[in-house]
Amino acid sequence: MDFLKLENVGFSYGRKEVLKNVNFEIQKGDYLCIVGNNGAGKTTLLKILIGLLTPTHGEIIRSDEVKLKNYGYLPQKRFIQSDFPASVIEVVSSGCISTRKGLATLALFSFLRERRHARHSLKIAGIEDLEKRSFMELSGGQQQKVLLARALCASDTMLFLDEPITGLDPSARGNFYDVLDRLNKEEEVTIITVSHDITEGIDRANKVVWLREDEHFLGSPDEYRKEVSRK
Repeated sequence: MDFLKLENVGFSYGRKEVLKNVNFEIQKGDYLCIVGNNGAGKTTLLKILIGLLTPTHGEIIRSDEVKLKNYGYLPQKRFIQSDFPASVIEVVSSGCISTRKGLATLALFSFLRERRHARHSLKIAGIEDLEKRSFMELSGGQQQKVLLARALCASDTMLFLDEPITGLDPSARGNFYDVLDRLNKEEEVTIITVSHDITEGIDRANKVVWLREDEHFLGSPDEYRKEVSRK
């Protein structure tokens, strides 16, 4: 099942063309990693996939599930400061706001439902033991997992992650990748991530999109490495 399909997608900032004739498909259960040099358009492509940017030309075909914004998003720049004075469960629950509809948001039932959903997100992210901890007291790796759980609170179907391991030490990076790997394989969460990590970052993926000047490559991690060796 295709969640997203790009057909000759391009994007320009004014006269500067960032993406040109990008074609690929994302299917349910994929773990896709987008790589490329600085300025190659990785974050731009991710925002186009989400719908935050509109292509200059080409077409994106979205499944009904994606059209309903049934996805979670973890941007490159943190929208929650590391010293934010809130509990972990409060931070994660805030990710459920995007799923609220109508006047039911004022009801106690809605609050309790969101807390249940948040606890489920903490559980599948493997950090349910942090529920009552203060967000500001956590390590960088723990905070990033909390923000991942927040994204899962918005949707446990599809996740878009922009440079999610930035600032993490090697141990925390490996641990974070383990969580993503488990979410993809055991929870069947479709994952699309932008990464500068061309080693472990792509090893967990089943598809790699490599953005290059005037062209792009799509293939498996092994096919990507073979392509890199030719350059």
